[in-house]
Amino acid sequence: MSKVRKYRDYLSFILLLFSIVSAISVVGIPLLIVWLPLLIRRVRLIKRTIEEGEVIQGVLAHKHFFRGEWTLWYVFKVGEQVYRVRNHVVAFKLPLKEKDIVSVAYDRQKPQKAFLTVLYT
Repeated sequence: MSKVRKYRDYLSFILLLFSIVSAISVVGIPLLIVWLPLLIRRVRLIKRTIEEGEVIQGVLAHKHFFRGEWTLWYVFKVGEQVYRVRNHVVAFKLPLKEKDIVSVAYDRQKPQKAFLTVLYT
């Protein structure tokens, strides 16, 4: 009676693991190179708007939650012009309710670039 020997092919497993890591690196690193500067630009825009822009009172007109993301519409007035701005925020809960009075930081040159200060400070 012969014994059946079980062999484990460690080399194949290591090569498979290396292939998976390589595929993630080949796809992931270029995406990181593309998306990271966009993320940095967005963070700088928000920071600059809050620090250097004007702050005014507005009203949270509407909020909608869908797939882990809030869509917020808020209204504020600069001079005689009324602006209705939409932002997307990833969060489970927000400390805001519809019709709340909110502080809005906006860019003087382009008031439609605005952010709710309570979410970023």
